Amino acid sequence: MYKTDQYNKARGLFIDKGYTALAAATEAGVHEKQVRRWIKKYNWKALQSDKRMERQLIILGMGVSRAEVVEDFKAYLSDHYPEIAQQIINPSEQYLKQFKSTPK
Repeated sequence: MYKTDQYNKARGLFIDKGYTALAAATEAGVHEKQVRRWIKKYNWKALQSDKRMERQLIILGMGVSRAEVVEDFKAYLSDHYPEIAQQIINPSEQYLKQFKSTPK
């Protein structure tokens, strides 16, 4: 893979998919230190924040319920972070109980 391909893949994973620097580096086939340099040099954290805000606005605009967001997040955790998923999913289920009666 060429350096530009690795850069583009790491950038997409970090900004668009919300991967950590380490996870993006691993997937792109570069060292974490290199990804951290790119994050700092090209201000990827700000772009990542913009992307998160954009996703939140889309969710709000579509009228997606909190329950759907939590369920989607639990699936994401199970797929990408199975070793810690249950530690997070169990508390999230407790949190979700608060909103059982909340309409979309």
